[in-house]
Amino acid sequence: MTSTTLETITSALSGVVLPRLKSETCADRHILVVDDEPITRGIAKVLLEKFGFGDIHEAADGAAALVLLREHKIDLVISDFQMEPVNGVELFRRMRADRQLRTIPFLMLTASMSHDTVRAAKKVGIKHYLLKPFRLGGLQEKLVEIFTPHEHGPRF
Repeated sequence: MTSTTLETITSALSGVVLPRLKSETCADRHILVVDDEPITRGIAKVLLEKFGFGDIHEAADGAAALVLLREHKIDLVISDFQMEPVNGVELFRRMRADRQLRTIPFLMLTASMSHDTVRAAKKVGIKHYLLKPFRLGGLQEKLVEIFTPHEHGPRF
């Protein structure tokens, strides 16, 4: 993926108007997008900005994400499933094992919703996932679901 391709896609998305999520829901939220594909990170960043999020960090794999998670206040991790050297499931597992990271909501992106992929995600406790390429409405629904307070505590 070239920077020209990312610039072309970003430019095409610049004309897309999305409804902003409630300002109290996202204005002060910090999001980490983890994907080994720069184009996916770029698209996610543009869309998240259009929804009203302003502080968006990026990492190319789970290992880099763990470093950023310890350096920055992060309110949501949106992560690809398949990456090297640390994939999304392992990133989630390590986050849940860390006292300081375990409560951060996690949204898994995957290009494969095969039985094995879903089983691996559910086995470690991942509750939120989207199939790539994701629909704008699907992303919006997940963001609202994750950031909306619930009677029985957080749903992540």
